[in-house]
Amino acid sequence: MAVKPSSTSSSKPRAGAPWGLLTAAVLVLVLELVLRLLNPTGAVARYSAGHEFAYRAVPFEIQQGVGDVVIVGSSRARRGVLAPLLREALEKRGLPSSVKNFSLNAAQAEELELVVRQLVEAQPRPKLLVWAITARELEERERRPSSYVRYLARPTHWVSARREGRAGVDGYLPEAIRNEAARWSYVARSRFAVRHLLSGRGTEDDEDQVVESLAGAFVPTSAAPTPMQGAMPSSALSSKRNASRKVSSARIKKYLGDAYTQRNWPHNYQAEHLESAVREARRLGVPVLLVEIPVSDQLEKQMPRGTQKKFRRYLAEVGRRHQVPFVPVQDLAASFEPRDFLEYSHLNYRGSVKYTEALAPLVIQGLEAQAKRR
Repeated sequence: MAVKPSSTSSSKPRAGAPWGLLTAAVLVLVLELVLRLLNPTGAVARYSAGHEFAYRAVPFEIQQGVGDVVIVGSSRARRGVLAPLLREALEKRGLPSSVKNFSLNAAQAEELELVVRQLVEAQPRPKLLVWAITARELEERERRPSSYVRYLARPTHWVSARREGRAGVDGYLPEAIRNEAARWSYVARSRFAVRHLLSGRGTEDDEDQVVESLAGAFVPTSAAPTPMQGAMPSSALSSKRNASRKVSSARIKKYLGDAYTQRNWPHNYQAEHLESAVREARRLGVPVLLVEIPVSDQLEKQMPRGTQKKFRRYLAEVGRRHQVPFVPVQDLAASFEPRDFLEYSHLNYRGSVKYTEALAPLVIQGLEAQAKRR
């Protein structure tokens, strides 16, 4: 006698409503609404000195407005260009005077190109972009994106990099898409903090950054404003702001390593990014000023012979090629002594005041020339 298949075994499972997915979507939308109500401007927390958090903060600070004059560079520019002093000089001349400093610790031309692209794409665009530069931004590096690029890249930058045939850019496309989502979603903006919380692998610095990131996502903070918001760097507010430390030659040699020793330096991977950034700014009608930041005589003497001459000659070539001014240190209306440096590499507050005061006439000249063209 044949056995009839049971109704249970013959029936196909019926797909019910995806209640779990719908519930998750509703929770995300509710969280998004709460975040926007608590923090309507969308500003992130004031970043700490940590490199990673500062890089994350850049695109969201730009969303608050880029200012009339923007500064880019490495930590030397972040310490060396004092936005409030520059703003005072511009106000005295009745010129547009919003000044913001988007310089980043450890940044080289590769990362700064992405910062520049976001600055010059913003609306309204800056009236002048000042790249306070040293040879440090052109140190040799492998021809692949650095780990910091993931915090700055956007899909449009990935497209331009693909057109130029740059190596390794595809690896950062997923992060570029997430960065674009974060521009519009406060929930996506908090992904780094959530990731750190869930990983359980964070250091004390990581924990501080998690707290700051969540604070910036959930509520506006009352911490002191940063250079990206037009304020003094924290180093200028320290009681030891004019300190000047002696550093051994051995330590400087270790710091330099094999930098600037490549045969064709500075015509390298970083130089390609520098010129790409300048070219994009010029294409969008944003004037650029390249101006050198001083380093100590002690550091300069430890560099391979001719490094600074090669650097200045190359920047002068870039200036001629792209029709932007380059001002080397020797052409500034200031001289710098050993006591103006915190150590071999960075200016202290005294040196930063000197540098900013020497930079101000160049910025005024650039803004006035721009006003005449209009």
